[in-house]
Amino acid sequence: MSAPEFLREGQSSARPPYFKGQNYSWWKNSMEIHIQAEDYQIWKIIEDGPLIIDPVEKEGKKSSKSKAEYTNDDLKKLKKNAKAMRLFLCALGPDEYNRISCKSNAKEIWDTLKIAHEGTNKVK
Repeated sequence: MSAPEFLREGQSSARPPYFKGQNYSWWKNSMEIHIQAEDYQIWKIIEDGPLIIDPVEKEGKKSSKSKAEYTNDDLKKLKKNAKAMRLFLCALGPDEYNRISCKSNAKEIWDTLKIAHEGTNKVK
């Protein structure tokens, strides 16, 4: 007897649970625990939004840094943001990927999936 379709992939502690559009509640809970166990700061990025690179002050005005001005701390923030997004890219089937492919950060991805599968308070 084979395992249910939604349990066939992603049942490794190294891989995020796989989501193809079914059993969203199970996937959401499993994904949340997987991310928190992987790196709790990544979970905070998903809940609160990406880590922001502090602007540089030039002539008394704050402006965005050029890539050449990034510090090691800035690069660490960018890497955390990318890791958060990568977790989703590894966890989603093609249809769900198409739903989130234009999102620019992990919070937008999480929120999009939540609205698509749970609805909004207005819909409920």
